[in-house]
Amino acid sequence: MLAILSKTTANTALTQMIGRVLRQPHARLTSHAALDECYVFTFDQDVREAVNGVRRGLEDEGMADLAASVRVSDSEGGAKRMTRRETIGRRDAFKNVPAIFLPRVLHREEKSPEGYRILDYDRDILGHLDWEAFRFVAADSVSVGADEKLKRTIARIDIARTEKQNGKTLLDFIQEKVEGLPEEGLDISFLVRQLLDVVPNPWQGMRILSETLDTLRDRGVSEEQLYASRLDLVKTIKLDLREQVNREAEELFRQKLESGDIALKLVTSQNPELNWALAKTLEIEVSEDDRILYRKDGELLEKCLFEKVYQRDFNTLEKETAWYLDSRECVYWWHRIAVNQQSYGLQGWQRQRVYPDLLACLHGTDEGKFRFSVLETKGEHLKGNDDTEYKRKLFELLTAHANTAIHAGQFELWEENQGMTFTLLMEDAWKEELARVGIA
Repeated sequence: MLAILSKTTANTALTQMIGRVLRQPHARLTSHAALDECYVFTFDQDVREAVNGVRRGLEDEGMADLAASVRVSDSEGGAKRMTRRETIGRRDAFKNVPAIFLPRVLHREEKSPEGYRILDYDRDILGHLDWEAFRFVAADSVSVGADEKLKRTIARIDIARTEKQNGKTLLDFIQEKVEGLPEEGLDISFLVRQLLDVVPNPWQGMRILSETLDTLRDRGVSEEQLYASRLDLVKTIKLDLREQVNREAEELFRQKLESGDIALKLVTSQNPELNWALAKTLEIEVSEDDRILYRKDGELLEKCLFEKVYQRDFNTLEKETAWYLDSRECVYWWHRIAVNQQSYGLQGWQRQRVYPDLLACLHGTDEGKFRFSVLETKGEHLKGNDDTEYKRKLFELLTAHANTAIHAGQFELWEENQGMTFTLLMEDAWKEELARVGIA
């Protein structure tokens, strides 16, 4: 059971925290339903947005089977929420719009009939890094904690002594106070496992950890101090290594993009994975509490691609952006792209995919010509953090190379230099950013 008391808005942070619950050591099925599930309570969260973000994060981590089991509680405030399946089609004004395709980030593959395949982060980025060059560079100067941390309490539930009473399961909770270094000493395997989300090769993780521990011991750090500080030490090592890996991965990504090994382009293919196709209809779950999004004046949205959208799929900044797009003459149509099964994901030099919020189709300079603008919104409190800066750099890089996506077979999709932009909208200057890409 995990309770997140801070206002955590980053989907990757939520996924990582839930992952810690799922990866508890020595976990096993108990046949007690209350013990065989993971429960997450969050403070000040948009529950649907958080759940969708966690699902995508688990899918990115290769745990799609777990992603399917993540769900929101059926009840809210004690009242049962009834849901129904709804099919939403295109708005009448856009029913004759032809098939809409967006380019994916691809990697060259000579054996493929199309010459490309979907970029695989592990294979194409991590697999080409020089892991022998990575080490914890601060081992000579990092500080370790005092021996007081050896005082701890071990808590466990005695499965054998649980019992049923009045239809409820009573759990026998046992606490044990422990002081000093345990007989087995440092659990090296456990510490190496903590590094695997940064250094996916356990042998390299073992090398880096062993080098660090040897350096600390040479400095006179005792085994008791190492044990007391082991978790803080691993956290510090991970932060340092993550910065190194991300820096080298970005350089590799840019080199491959420059050489053409990585490309953002549409490919003539029967393989649906190579190009992202926007569905003609959307299948969504709707409850009696969900409300349709209207314009600020209460009138129907005019330029939304689909017949209707629900307020629950928008945060405040996304809603303001959607209203703004709906009022601009340069906008032909717009769509809330990060919704349900229709999410459009971009793979960069970090593991997590980027799922933009909105797609706008804009009138080009010539009659009948159009261009796309992919938009991601960020609240003011996220300005300058690592995730925001990563997305900004990725979007700038993809925009600079978007012209490689202008041809699909013999069909020219848009005029040169008019094609596609990827833009990050910060809460304090989102209108200025939209104006910069021609939406004003």
